[in-house]
Amino acid sequence: MWSHQIFSFGVRDDVDTSKKILRRRTQTPQLESDRSCLHDAAYDDVMQMATAIAIDPYISHLPDFVAVPLTGLGAAVGVSPDQIILLLCFIAAIPLGFVHQRIPSVTARHVYSVLFGFLFMYVQYGVSALHPLISATVTYGLVQVLPRDKIGSVVFVWSICYMSASHLYRMWVDYLGYHIDFTTSQMVVTVKMVTFAYNIQDGIKLKQQIPLHARPDMAATRAHRALTQLPSILEYYSFMFFYAGVLIGPCYEAVDYFQTMDGSAAKKAGLKSLPNPTIAVAKCFGAGLLCYIGVFISGLMPTMGYIDSAAFFDRPLYFRFFYIWIAVTAGRFKYYFAWFMSETGCIASGLGFNGVKKIKSKDGETDEVVRWDRVNNVDVLKVEFGQSIFDLTNNWNKGVNNWLKHCMSHRQNLHGLCVV
Repeated sequence: MWSHQIFSFGVRDDVDTSKKILRRRTQTPQLESDRSCLHDAAYDDVMQMATAIAIDPYISHLPDFVAVPLTGLGAAVGVSPDQIILLLCFIAAIPLGFVHQRIPSVTARHVYSVLFGFLFMYVQYGVSALHPLISATVTYGLVQVLPRDKIGSVVFVWSICYMSASHLYRMWVDYLGYHIDFTTSQMVVTVKMVTFAYNIQDGIKLKQQIPLHARPDMAATRAHRALTQLPSILEYYSFMFFYAGVLIGPCYEAVDYFQTMDGSAAKKAGLKSLPNPTIAVAKCFGAGLLCYIGVFISGLMPTMGYIDSAAFFDRPLYFRFFYIWIAVTAGRFKYYFAWFMSETGCIASGLGFNGVKKIKSKDGETDEVVRWDRVNNVDVLKVEFGQSIFDLTNNWNKGVNNWLKHCMSHRQNLHGLCVV
């Protein structure tokens, strides 16, 4: 009962929701007023169709004029409505990103980021979007009151415990389900909270001239990522809930985000302003569309409920081998697709800018190539054709892999034993 009370606004009750939807749908004054515009028979047909559609409880927070078409579309194409919303948010983030980098005021950019980040979370999760907000707000308070050497460890425990409790509750109410709920963003926020806390801790040490690490290369990395000043609550929320990455990532360093917002990232590269990202956006979006071919194949080759059935085991061995191989490979492409779509919005906003690289051409001249791979989350070819576990792990979910390396493996040590 205790955990249900704590997390009850994370998942809705199907029965109560359905009753509320039916009452709302049959008692809406607008529908009653529209009855005069329709013949009685046509009106009855419309009402029967409306009441026949059981709105998915994960989008019941949306108004009927949005929820009913989404439910119908999901039923027609075989995709859950919450996944359709995720795709629509990906697409919406692209034009929002182009507008974002053209806003002249830095403060206005942060407000823009927060507003659309909260909007995306509410549209996707409803009131359960409060979970990432609550946990992030507590973290912001902790970094201000904790002792210098305890900031990272305490925030690490707090964020991991909150995320773990969220996942345990999800397992209780939606075991083996594949709905997109607030735990998706909670994982992203968890990575950012821990990273932010350690960056603040390193910034305090830098100001006090305390060595950050015994190894020079690790000390240099931490010094680059350190935050010597505590960002304002607006800047902090902007980093945490940046609309293009708040739903599924990618994860990135706070210093990179703030330098993009204030324009210093371009100045460090010797540019007056960020270059036009249109070509990079088109390439990333095109890569996502190509990956959707794998998503389509995955939909044609189900695994759960089939590969453990008698019908599947009646097939020849070679068929079962190739079926599982192709199905599992195609199953990875839904992650590739989502990551490329999310990265596209980040590039459009300028966050993907990663400096200018000088390359010598065949004629001996030096060409400058603008890099847009700062928030790239996967290298598909290196994952699919990697020759070692090192190649696979370093090129899959790069943001989280970087977090595991710098905030887990190199930080959470107990007498030389890495705690992961």
